[in-house]
Amino acid sequence: MLNHAIHMAAISQISKPATSGRVYYDKKLAEGKTGKEALRALKRRISDTIYRHLVGRPAAGQEISRGTQERLCRLRGRPHILNTGSSAQPPRATPKPTPDRTTPVPFNAPPHPD
Repeated sequence: MLNHAIHMAAISQISKPATSGRVYYDKKLAEGKTGKEALRALKRRISDTIYRHLVGRPAAGQEISRGTQERLCRLRGRPHILNTGSSAQPPRATPKPTPDRTTPVPFNAPPHPD
């Protein structure tokens, strides 16, 4: 399904003359690529862009906005820390103490209260 969506995006970009996809496709044709090869290159370019958005890496020369940084940190389960130049670390959560389970528990015993 994702391959089909990328294919449809490439075809859509090629069909409109003023899109960056059409410019890229025409550039590949001018380099001597066949129509299929140029389409494959455009689809690869689209998939690379999708991947960069999924992993949160900016393209060369671009920066990630603060809102995007915060969303990525929440998705990855990390606290958001902006690069402010200070070396302050976020407070670490103290681990929850584990109950003492040195004595064997019978199989049918009720669960240990936490």
